[in-house]
Amino acid sequence: MEHEILKDLGLSPSEIKIYLSLLELGSAKAGEIIKASGLQNSVVHSTLGHLVEKGLASFVLDHKVKIYSSTSPKNLLRWIDEKKERFQAILPSLIAKQSEKEKQEAEVFEGPRGFRSMCYNFIEGVEPGTDYLIFAFVSAMEDQDREIYSFYKEFTNDRLRRGLAIKGIAPMSRKALFKELKFDLTQWLFVDFPTLENVSVCGNKIIMTPWQYKPVSFMITSKQLADNYRDYFFSIWNGYRN
Repeated sequence: MEHEILKDLGLSPSEIKIYLSLLELGSAKAGEIIKASGLQNSVVHSTLGHLVEKGLASFVLDHKVKIYSSTSPKNLLRWIDEKKERFQAILPSLIAKQSEKEKQEAEVFEGPRGFRSMCYNFIEGVEPGTDYLIFAFVSAMEDQDREIYSFYKEFTNDRLRRGLAIKGIAPMSRKALFKELKFDLTQWLFVDFPTLENVSVCGNKIIMTPWQYKPVSFMITSKQLADNYRDYFFSIWNGYRN
């Protein structure tokens, strides 16, 4: 167990062997350490130098011969704290590098089950108050429409519980169906001109459900693309709601 923990802390196998040997020996010449550790002469001498640099070993000169000993194991905590401080110094730049190049990916979901799973993945980890923007689902099959909107009614409750701000744009032809299903019409803008359909945007993600021939859905993670769709949505929403 000692070997595994020291390895996790960042010590090399040779550093671990020599450090533990020094703890047991108390103090020793390089030759005694070579014998106790079973390591080669060159490895022992270079490793002792590394341990001294890390503050985990020290030496005294006795008639020009180095006598090595381990420092207190508590120095390991100091060494860990120093590593942590050095890491914290570069953490902001690492975070900046990550934000410079946002993750972009596309996922495919098949069938109604896949569609439901996609919808919940879509809002996972989204902050309360985030806009959930919808270009309404439209298909050529009435039964399919009703199945999807029945789920959306249930899904709306989950979105509201998470504190998402729902806004949707739909063709005027959807208004009667939405009334029948008792959707909150204040969340919707009904228009009598062509717009996007079967697309939703939330955070840095977009979902698309082009179910013309078979129920295959797509979820895309892309800040740039999400921002483009969001700008287009609000160009309509703000222009016709005012």
